[in-house]
Amino acid sequence: MRKNCEGVGLLELLVTVVVMVVLLNMAIPNFWSFIQSNRITGETNTLVTAVNYARSEAVKRGEIVSICASNGESGCGDDWANGWLVFLNPDGGANPGGDDVLREWDGIASALSLAMDTQGAHQQSRLDFDGLGAVDVDSLDSFTYRWHLQPVDCDAGAPLRRTVDVSNVGRVQVLNQSCQ
Repeated sequence: MRKNCEGVGLLELLVTVVVMVVLLNMAIPNFWSFIQSNRITGETNTLVTAVNYARSEAVKRGEIVSICASNGESGCGDDWANGWLVFLNPDGGANPGGDDVLREWDGIASALSLAMDTQGAHQQSRLDFDGLGAVDVDSLDSFTYRWHLQPVDCDAGAPLRRTVDVSNVGRVQVLNQSCQ
């Protein structure tokens, strides 16, 4: 005797595929935004860690410690996207000496942009902390040290821009902003 075996028909299979395609079309853009947001947050946290490390080392050692854009060869450069380094800087020089480098960080992913914005500050590619943990700005009345991180292909208005702001007392603050 033969039992009547029924399987999935073509119509049921097509309906299932269409429903899956519709759901994936809704989920993938949101997932991509989630990935970009996590990348920005991770890079921002790395930069904040480096700034806080430089400040704490300045307090611990009681002398000027600087953080600067790396040139890739344990020296200071101009492009923060290439990475950054923290070094002892008791004489306020522009570049670290042989054993002055305390720590180095790699550059950011190529899909992200990182720029430093300074106003009234004496160095755009370097930030100095004095032995008390404050920003060493040579007695300037006002200044601004800010880094802006965002995806390279970020649409204007998308909430994926992070700004790392350092106050004159060395306090670091992260602001969530819209891409520009």
